[in-house]
Amino acid sequence: MAQLSAVAQIEFDALVKAAYQSAGVIPLNSVRVKSNVVGEFTDFRTKESIISTDLGFGDAVTPQDGGFDKETARLLKKVASASTDKVEDLTVNFDSKMELADLVGKAMGRRRDQTILDALTAATLPAENIIGPNTTGLTYEKVIRANERLDDLAVPPNERTFLLSARAQSYAFNIAQFTDNDFSNVGEGGNRIRSGSFNNSMSLSFMWRIIPAMAEGGLPKTGNIRSLFVYDKMAVGLALGMDQMTSISYENKNLSWLINGVQFLGGVVIDPKGVIRIDIDESVAI
Repeated sequence: MAQLSAVAQIEFDALVKAAYQSAGVIPLNSVRVKSNVVGEFTDFRTKESIISTDLGFGDAVTPQDGGFDKETARLLKKVASASTDKVEDLTVNFDSKMELADLVGKAMGRRRDQTILDALTAATLPAENIIGPNTTGLTYEKVIRANERLDDLAVPPNERTFLLSARAQSYAFNIAQFTDNDFSNVGEGGNRIRSGSFNNSMSLSFMWRIIPAMAEGGLPKTGNIRSLFVYDKMAVGLALGMDQMTSISYENKNLSWLINGVQFLGGVVIDPKGVIRIDIDESVAI
């Protein structure tokens, strides 16, 4: 629970320095979202492909089964809370309720990200969707293999997302195919990756998203081995029963304002074929 006692003992500045933190970076339109879910569980459906075959004149057709298998997401209640003492609030010259509400909002954004990351991490993927070796950093060959796999599955280029760590981005900056205009020329005036970040950039048919370090967990890491994920929008589901509801109330018993952020959500991988894991060793020198 956040307190202001430490703040009250310093020279009171009108501008508050918040701890370094993200507010969530994975956009909702990068996954398949089911909103207003009622109940603890909800299903996401998949359908298989069918093929066109020869048929003689007058022959009876043989219907094919399109599937419609299901994967189930379990929704869990998540809460981010902070409070500020009403009397102590008078000792600072900024609106502590507003600042704490901002902290709660960012925590909820990260929790939504982590729900997606947890679903990706928990999925059992086909062997061909796990790309190594885990003795190297992020290499062009690894990215090409992920791209090839999604091309083979006919995943639309505008529905592919690449989640990578800050360290993985540093490896990518040293790959000429991503940064040299002889290989790639994105946007007016040259490759926008030169702006200093891959975040929100399109390259090799992926929308790149940098996942920062997060107290909630972030991208999974064991020792020096970090797992990155590439996925098709329709392969990952996010169920929202309640998304980012914030309330502020005055608690007479504690003479304090209480800020609550409540979420009811769950994630699941709908089709493991559409998720690719890339393992890298983040201790490898750049």
